Amino acid sequence: MSIESLSVAEASHKLGVSIPTVKAMYRRGELDGFLTPGRHLRISAESLESVRAHGGRSRPPAVPPSTTLQARRERIEFLNLEGEELRARRELDRLRAEGAAEEEDRASQEHAEDLEREQRLENARAERLRQERLQQDATTEHRRAALREQVQLTLSVTVPVELSAAKQRELSDQLEAELRRANVEDPELAIPIIKAVCERFRVSLLSEKRDQGRRERIVDSARREIATMCGSTESDEAEAVATAHAVLSSLSSEIPETEMRCAVKAAVAQVRNKVEQREAEKRVEIQRRRQRQETIDSAVREVEPYLERLKRAGGIEFDLSFVNQLKDVLRARLGAELTNQNTAELRRLVHEIIDSEIDQ
Repeated sequence: MSIESLSVAEASHKLGVSIPTVKAMYRRGELDGFLTPGRHLRISAESLESVRAHGGRSRPPAVPPSTTLQARRERIEFLNLEGEELRARRELDRLRAEGAAEEEDRASQEHAEDLEREQRLENARAERLRQERLQQDATTEHRRAALREQVQLTLSVTVPVELSAAKQRELSDQLEAELRRANVEDPELAIPIIKAVCERFRVSLLSEKRDQGRRERIVDSARREIATMCGSTESDEAEAVATAHAVLSSLSSEIPETEMRCAVKAAVAQVRNKVEQREAEKRVEIQRRRQRQETIDSAVREVEPYLERLKRAGGIEFDLSFVNQLKDVLRARLGAELTNQNTAELRRLVHEIIDSEIDQ
């Protein structure tokens, strides 16, 4: 079976003419054919065979055209056909572009609608979750309020009235931690836990009070040890108390009281040594002053014998007022000038002071 149609190139090959000639023959009706959807020319095989049977043309022209004129005519017809094909191709491209744009717009609109629908669903879910959370919060707060009321009721029965505000907060913190650890929110189920925590706290409080009393006795003992020392002051007692507190704060309540006392006594020994050293220095100073005064008094007693010798030697008379005045001057001068003179040097200094006063 022969093929039904041929392309322009195949037809030109069969007829032995150029492609523009085949297209011109089609426009003149010498060849039958049709355009494909892609705007490509197909030549009927039957009309092609008919033209070949007549020697390449369906009917001979009356006057053969010149070759140059024929070539120009074919060229013009070819350009016209090419222009029609180009316009058709552009139109097809335009239609395709419009179709693609419409499809893209349609897809974009559908996507936007999908997003809007999903957003509405998400908002609805979020609102539903928010309402559920609010309901859960309200229920939880109601249970907590009931639990707090039960805790306060139990505490009012089991906690001592004299408990300080700080200890009350400490007990409340322990209760809250224990209830949270046990994950108990029902007031009835919480009663045994509350009582157990309160009992432990009571025992701990008693132990703490005993330990505190023991520490206070040790501190007071350290204070009294310094207070009974000769020459101690309130400042010394305060220093001993502060030292004892510092030592005890570093010791665990588990160690025996004897060890606590030994540690405090060793630390307070520094305060005791300081007081003893200060008293020793004071006694030395008192002794030094006493010896100095005794030296001055001994020198003053030398006035009357020395005046008596002067009187025998020169017949000089001295009244009692002058003697007393001389003694006062001697005391003042010796108080300022006395150092570490020996007996002979001291006697010579006394004679010089008396002579200077007599010469005046």
